[in-house]
Amino acid sequence: MPETIERLQRAGITVMMVTGDKLETAENIGYLTRLIKYNFRVVRLTNEIEDLRSECRRLFNDLSKDDRPVSVVIEGKQIAKMVQ
Repeated sequence: MPETIERLQRAGITVMMVTGDKLETAENIGYLTRLIKYNFRVVRLTNEIEDLRSECRRLFNDLSKDDRPVSVVIEGKQIAKMVQ
């Protein structure tokens, strides 16, 4: 499976993973499937974040100073906030 995901990514296809697991489990699955690599910066949007827009602005500013690839791991309630 990791090889298939890498081939899709090399073909320019964006791959996303959705799990019903805890944040830590989802992140571990990301590493196992190689969607997240060890040189990536992992950004976690957890349910504790109250002001998602401010947090995203802060993250964008931080990420612009860092040239590593980024993987975003999002908890369910944050996804609901994003579509409101």
